[in-house]
Amino acid sequence: MWIERFFQLVTSTLIFGIIISTLLHILLFSSDSETYRAWVVVQIVLQLLAAVSLWYVKQFKVLAIVIFMILSLLFFFINAMYINYGNNSVHILLVSLFWTIYGSLIFKARSRFYTLRK
Repeated sequence: MWIERFFQLVTSTLIFGIIISTLLHILLFSSDSETYRAWVVVQIVLQLLAAVSLWYVKQFKVLAIVIFMILSLLFFFINAMYINYGNNSVHILLVSLFWTIYGSLIFKARSRFYTLRK
């Protein structure tokens, strides 16, 4: 079906975007704050784990969706509180918008998640 292919295309684009973002986060190591650099390391680890979990979401694994949701909420929380603090309303709006759009796409492709369960 076309929705599954579109879902996989969007998920592949997300994986690519997360990997690019991870590479760009390396630039944040130039900060003179040790605490800030520690939070950047946590962000990078969360992004790499999110990319791996999205790879499994792309293969229609239900558990991977839950793991990705937890990782993305942790990422946005740390980003809002410790990395880009002061923009909390923007972060809340973006998280809500992302999960509304991606969640509706998951809902549309949900039949594939249940038929491939082993």
